Amino acid sequence: MKFPIVFINHGGGPLPLIGRQPELAKHMKEIASLHLPPRQPKATVALSAHYEADPVEVTSSINPSMLFDYNGFPPET
Repeated sequence: MKFPIVFINHGGGPLPLIGRQPELAKHMKEIASLHLPPRQPKATVALSAHYEADPVEVTSSINPSMLFDYNGFPPET
């Protein structure tokens, strides 16, 4: 089975995930439930426009490190 390609905009950084943008969080959940099959994929591909490297970098890590390239959000994020 092939999985669809889905783009889910994260909105205002972590704000939808901490209750600050409930309509966007609801929309993100609806997109996932409408377009993704109930079975989990074996792998995912995530692309980010928030990081640049020359040459392009690719990882296959199960737990890749986080790159925090933004600020000004509430401390709990």
